[in-house]
Amino acid sequence: MWAAIPGFRRYEKTALVGGGLFLALALYSRIMSYPLRHDEQFYLPAGQYLNRWSLYQDINFTHLPNLPLLLNAIFALPGVESHLLFGRLLVFGIWLLACHALYATARFAGCAKGIAGLLAFMLALNPLLLGPAGMLVTNNFIPIPFALLGLLLFLKGCGPPYPSVRLNFLSGICLSLAIGFKANYVFLVPPIAIAALLVPPNIGFMTRMTRVALPVLIGAILAGLPTLYYFASDPMNFLVHIVSFHQSAHVDFWTANGADEGPVALSFIGKMLLAQSVWLAGGTLLILLLALTLAITALMASSDATAKGDAKPWWPVILTAGLVLGAGLVSFLPTPAFPQYYAPPIAFGLVLCALLYGRLTAAAKTHVAPVMAAVFLLTAAGGLPILLPDLPSLARPSKWTGNSVDRAADNIRRLMAEQAGSGPLLTLAPIYATEAHLPLYKQLTLGPFIYRAVDYIPPEDRQFFSHVASPRTLEDILVQTPPKAVLVGSEEQLDQPLEAWAIRNGYRPVKVALGDKRKKFGKLYLAPIPAIAPDR
Repeated sequence: MWAAIPGFRRYEKTALVGGGLFLALALYSRIMSYPLRHDEQFYLPAGQYLNRWSLYQDINFTHLPNLPLLLNAIFALPGVESHLLFGRLLVFGIWLLACHALYATARFAGCAKGIAGLLAFMLALNPLLLGPAGMLVTNNFIPIPFALLGLLLFLKGCGPPYPSVRLNFLSGICLSLAIGFKANYVFLVPPIAIAALLVPPNIGFMTRMTRVALPVLIGAILAGLPTLYYFASDPMNFLVHIVSFHQSAHVDFWTANGADEGPVALSFIGKMLLAQSVWLAGGTLLILLLALTLAITALMASSDATAKGDAKPWWPVILTAGLVLGAGLVSFLPTPAFPQYYAPPIAFGLVLCALLYGRLTAAAKTHVAPVMAAVFLLTAAGGLPILLPDLPSLARPSKWTGNSVDRAADNIRRLMAEQAGSGPLLTLAPIYATEAHLPLYKQLTLGPFIYRAVDYIPPEDRQFFSHVASPRTLEDILVQTPPKAVLVGSEEQLDQPLEAWAIRNGYRPVKVALGDKRKKFGKLYLAPIPAIAPDR
């Protein structure tokens, strides 16, 4: 592709290192400066309080356990004080791992360093991934590098001269880790399982079972032990939280609150339109265009390669295409659907492009060079304007969201310390309590997510959510254990009952910064000062 550019090969390594460093710094600054979103009020406290309370019986977490376990391990490290800051650092590390996994896969597929680097850059410049899908401490982006590594290890493990038990075992571990972060990544199972029974085709079935299928299965079981442990500990409780809640209360809440408005879809038509807006726009459409161009070119060139006897096997391409298709189909399963749910096909689409490009002859690579150059330039034109505005924040760490929220939490702790009495902080934004190490209500550990939907839980499932507050039961909890302060301002309508209770009970409002540039200020209602009996 770059042969037509005079002297490029001489500076290829410098261009890749320089471009990679620039994009890494831009990604870092955007991640650290990205506004706090209420999704993080769900995942960060789950990791914070995992040592104190049970993940499902007490906290009522409603996803698979890998992310809370990972966050809990990070928060236990010496010197980790700011949970949001270190959570965002984890997201940056995951980005580096994802880009490296994609680069390594492209190199394995036969791409030159420059092409492999550009494919990794296209991942880092994808507009969807530069939004909430890839910037927040959630389970939307974290599974991607593990899924990519699992695929790469499987491709290597099934390659010549003989299948590698070790690589296939490691592949099973990585694939299972991805699923344990987000259940939707179960789409990895059918294509990999079928491939493990069929490839490589030049060895016997029993050899394939012992050197491919069984190592992948054993690795997957080993990495899936956390999920298996929670399931075995209380199967019904686990299934109600992971499956039933998302099919009943979660859907009913959004149905009652207009889920087909904005970037959220409940109906199948709404999901189709949302998918169209994500996949047929921006960088994702360019990946599709590139994949189609490379596929047509590879098919046209395959007959020549076959005649020469140097044709590469097609099964890696077919397997990856199956993963792209599976990722796309699974994106339609969750209800309601959000834009970030349509992210999984992006990374596998780039892997497909790498595998297709690696099959091309030298002449065919020359023919597709203009298309690849145009696709990359258009991807850069769409992604760089999103990344560049946050670059100046590299020189202002005090403005990073984690540090700003930390200062806001410290201020809230100071104001509460000046008050007499005791009691938790009542809020639907538990990050401020966790950052300041303030006591909070166990019933509201996950912020608004279970609180808002608990009244929609079917009667037969409510016994499994006994440790959760709802707008209907909140006052009973507060009568038994009055709060020392009430923090509102992050959740708008859901905050109104909390604020009304504080006003009704004589709590005094103080304007406080929230450390979030989207919602700069909130109100902290402090408990009334106890009356002092007059001297006699």
